[in-house]
Order: sequence, then C-alpha cells, then structure tokens
Amino acid sequence: FSWVGYKRKCIEYEFIPRKYGKSSWSFKSLFKYAFNGMNQFSTLMMLLPVIAWIASLLIAITDALLFGFGVLTLSEFIIGLFIFVSVFVTGTLAYGTIYLLYQIRKQTLERPIYLIDETSEE
Repeated sequence: FSWVGYKRKCIEYEFIPRKYGKSSWSFKSLFKYAFNGMNQFSTLMMLLPVIAWIASLLIAITDALLFGFGVLTLSEFIIGLFIFVSVFVTGTLAYGTIYLLYQIRKQTLERPIYLIDETSEE
C-alpha cells in the first residue's frame, strides 16, 4: 500500500460457482448481513441524533406556544422544558459519541489487512 511505502499489487483469482448443494444462509441471515454491511459503510446512523435535536426543538416550540396561549400551566411548561433539555442533551452526547466512533472506524478501514515485505517469482 502506498501510504506504507510499498508498491500495490493486485491478486487475481477465478470464481468457481457452486455445483452441488444449497446455501445455508436464510433470508433473515442475509438481511442481517446486508443491514450490517450498509451500516458499516455509511454514516446514516449519524442522522439519529440530528433527528433527536429536531424533535427537541419542536417540543420546545410547541411547549412555548401552548404556554403562551394559556393552554398549559406553569408546571406543565416546566415539564415540557425538562423534556426538551433532556432530549437535546441526549442527542448532543449521542452525536459526539457516534462521531468519534465513526472517525475511529474510518481510520481502521483505511488500513491494509496485511503487508508483504518481499515477493518472489516462484
């Protein structure tokens, strides 16, 4: 790999399809495998804390409007404000944690599986 200082080399192989038997993978196993692959190679999970932030802001705006129009009492307003703060803080902590994990994963994926120091023609 070029970042280590070695030259890159491609190893070709011939795919041989299955002649006999049947795969032991069930639909459920294949679905889990596909979801795991999509989850590992995308940043879709980073949207969940953003959705929590948007939900907390909607809670705060709705709570303030209902309190402003006299629908909610002061104690109900404080409960809504507490819900807003707890969801917002949880979303912030979750985003920070998920961001760090994705950065670690990104660095790990960019590293080669193995390195070869020497090759021979034999």
